[in-house]
Amino acid sequence: MTEKIEKRKEEIKSNNEILKNEMRKGIKYIKVGFRKPSINKSIKARTTSKVKRELKGMVNPLYGQKGMGWVNNPKRAFYNKTYRRTTKSIFK
Repeated sequence: MTEKIEKRKEEIKSNNEILKNEMRKGIKYIKVGFRKPSINKSIKARTTSKVKRELKGMVNPLYGQKGMGWVNNPKRAFYNKTYRRTTKSIFK
């Protein structure tokens, strides 16, 4: 019994080392489950003014257009799409 436990501990330890090395390389892992709410981010999203968004739209005509994330940064757009599908909000 203790041999199995020790073996499992070694497996977990080696997996953690692999994860740390891959995180150093910049490989991201998708979270699965419930998202942890952030009050600061929630307030920031609600208080970004309409004027600020309109100014950004004047400077960059593509700002705020649907699907522009795939054009500007496809790697981040893919990550965000997958993240939204694999996690759930605790409020909804």
